[in-house]
Amino acid sequence: MTQTQSNSTALAVTSQEEGGLATLAPEILESLITTGDARDLTPAQCVEYVIFRSKEAGVSAGSGGFIFITDKTTGRKSLYGTKLLAQQLIGKYKLGTEIRKDETIGDV
Repeated sequence: MTQTQSNSTALAVTSQEEGGLATLAPEILESLITTGDARDLTPAQCVEYVIFRSKEAGVSAGSGGFIFITDKTTGRKSLYGTKLLAQQLIGKYKLGTEIRKDETIGDV
């Protein structure tokens, strides 16, 4: 087992849950709320954040549904839900994707 696998496993096992809902460590939550940016999170905290968001959405954390993206101009790091996440949620909740009305207003 590699060091990365070991850390991921430890995080998954120690992730706190109350009433079936995932909770996020206070220091991670504080950092995200006060800065609106994930760039100050450690790699382990980033993994914990992905696990938290995945549990919240009811999807697998290892499915590639979330990735971090960094704005090249500001350096701001944000968690982004990918197309894979959308597909998982569509399947899980039996959602449909249908354009019901196509309308042009002005040039838009």
